[in-house]
Amino acid sequence: MLLGGCVSYVGELGSAPYPRRVGPPPASLGAGAEAVTVPVPARAPVAGWWVPAPEGAPTVVMLHGHTDTRRQMLSRAALVLEAGYAVLMIDLPGHGESPAEAVTFGWTERFAASAAVDWVRRRRPLTRVGVLGISMGAATAALAGPYLEADALVLEAAFATFEDALRNRARRIFGSASGPAEFVLVGQVRAQIGVPPDSVRPVAALARTSAPTFVIGGLEDEVTPPAETRALFEAAPEPKELWLVEGAGHEDYFALEPETYRRRVLSFLDAHLR
Repeated sequence: MLLGGCVSYVGELGSAPYPRRVGPPPASLGAGAEAVTVPVPARAPVAGWWVPAPEGAPTVVMLHGHTDTRRQMLSRAALVLEAGYAVLMIDLPGHGESPAEAVTFGWTERFAASAAVDWVRRRRPLTRVGVLGISMGAATAALAGPYLEADALVLEAAFATFEDALRNRARRIFGSASGPAEFVLVGQVRAQIGVPPDSVRPVAALARTSAPTFVIGGLEDEVTPPAETRALFEAAPEPKELWLVEGAGHEDYFALEPETYRRRVLSFLDAHLR
């Protein structure tokens, strides 16, 4: 009973929305930054910041991780803005200033990702658009891949399947009781998001996308182990790149390896968006 109650509590926390005030664009984004609202067909709109660049410059759409907001992407935004890109950063549904009844770990958030790319294309019809996501944001981009009209994807610490994500987190939290805990979590998540967890498979969706893809993960990541990162890379069509960061867990790879991150990510984006 106690285990079941603990697992149920963890599951509810995982799928609960994380609303919070994000506020206006910080000065670090420059004078041209503006707060925007991105419509999502048949769903609530999402909040974001738009930072323009000279006409014709490519754009990077940025998707944050679970329980965070667009502010998580500020350092990466500064990186690509300095390189001459425009940036659209959004709060995924159920996070920050984007409302939702529940967090679905990419399953419904993928519609917001697709809407963000469409928003950029309507605003700047001739621009090329890349998507950079972290953790759940990366899984969201992969799940949206088959109909996400992006010209390049950068996926950091994305889980291969949601069942894998549940299993890995259950092991970290519940240890030897992770088997029963996983069983309870799967049932609860099925009820929360309205679909079986085995439907939420970024690795399968990524195989159906046509965008060049850069897959990044940590060699010491227990939440998204290297085997999952390699599976995503193998599923992605060519052209593609893989970077397994030595000594890295489920963390900020840009903060850990800033120079290598800058060189590799900008090189990939330049190759496919310029």
